[in-house]
Amino acid sequence: MYVVGASYGGYAAAMAAVKTPDLFRCAVSFAGVSDLRNIVFKSRYYTNKKFVEHQMGKDVDNLIARSPFYQAKRINIPMLLLHGASDTVVNVRQSQRFYQKLLDLNKPVEYIELADGDHYLSIQRNRHKAFTAIDEFFKQHLVSPK
Repeated sequence: MYVVGASYGGYAAAMAAVKTPDLFRCAVSFAGVSDLRNIVFKSRYYTNKKFVEHQMGKDVDNLIARSPFYQAKRINIPMLLLHGASDTVVNVRQSQRFYQKLLDLNKPVEYIELADGDHYLSIQRNRHKAFTAIDEFFKQHLVSPK
C-alpha cells in the first residue's frame, strides 16, 4: 500500500510516512508543506497572516512536532517529492529543503522540480512528467513479495 497526496494531501502523505512508517511501502508528496513553523512565521508576507496563525497556532514546539521536515529521521520508506518551480500557493522551498534534509539523513528520496510548474499542474507537459514519474516510482517500490 502507498500514500500519495497534493497540497494539504502532500503534507498528509509525508506525515503518514512519519507517523505510520510500517503501514506504507512508499509515499508521494506533490506541492506539500513540510515545515509548518516556516509557514506560520513567514506568513507575515501573506495577506492572510491572522488566518494562518489561527489555523496552525504559534506554539513552536507544536509546529515542529507536526512538521515532516523536523520529523524526517522517522521516515523509513521511499519518498517521491514533486513541486512546481513557480508555485505561488506552497513555496517550492518547502520541498527543496525537505528533499535536502532527507538526503542528509540518507533516506530514500527522489525529487522532481517542474519548470514553470504551478500548484495545480496546469501545464500539460508537467502533468505528463509528474504522472509518469509517479507511475515509475510505484513500479519500482510496489513490487509484490515472492
